[in-house]
Amino acid sequence: MFLFKDCEQFSFETLTSRRNLFRPDQVTMVLNDKRWDLDAYVVKSGVCFFKGTPVPLHNIANNSHFYVSDANTAGIYARRGYGCTFKTKRDHLVIVLNQSNLEKILSMLDYLVTAFPSDPRVSVPHITELVTELRVAYGVRTTPEEQFAYFASKSSNANMPLVEGIRSNKRPGRVSFTTVDKHIMQGLQWLFANTPLDVQGIIAFAKHSPAHGGKFHPELAYFQGSNVLRAHTCTALNASSMAIKNSIQYNKQNHLKT
Repeated sequence: MFLFKDCEQFSFETLTSRRNLFRPDQVTMVLNDKRWDLDAYVVKSGVCFFKGTPVPLHNIANNSHFYVSDANTAGIYARRGYGCTFKTKRDHLVIVLNQSNLEKILSMLDYLVTAFPSDPRVSVPHITELVTELRVAYGVRTTPEEQFAYFASKSSNANMPLVEGIRSNKRPGRVSFTTVDKHIMQGLQWLFANTPLDVQGIIAFAKHSPAHGGKFHPELAYFQGSNVLRAHTCTALNASSMAIKNSIQYNKQNHLKT
């Protein structure tokens, strides 16, 4: 389904063991006398990530939520029509969205509001909204009742089965909602852009999720995909038989267009 010749295949399962490709690290955020140490990974150049998409990705908008994954997860989405491969073109950092880091990021955002209320870069309404979205989307400092009320207010009838699933477990968990996820990525991009750190995106391992059948798949998202990825291959698939119809080999020097 996915072609990855001339590059190292990414896998969430082998992430922690292949330190030549993915090196665990910590980065430090400092604001005045406050500091937060965040878990991160250094992703090396020459690694291939995968993406399932309904259209071939000849070019990619430089948006704030470009998701890639391993072959297993991307294969679910590739049933829509295309399995595309992207290759990292330089070493870079991604922040781990685990429970500890989420708590620290929320603490950072709370501190920004209290310590810099007059700074033009600090918008209290936007930070307050980002804090709420992080809490309800990742099940941190929240309850299933709050999550249900939040997402029910934003959902169409088509999405209500997903929202109803939130209340099937007393423990809050991950709720993936496209518009909310996009806004979270924009907010995190803003947060890390105001630091000297070369943070290019986030990585999250599989999470407890009553809304998504008990578990939500691992994910990796880049703030701006073209900063660190180039198109490698894209394969068109027959949605009914999953047979390969044709293969498009991109020019290896073709960086993703902005």
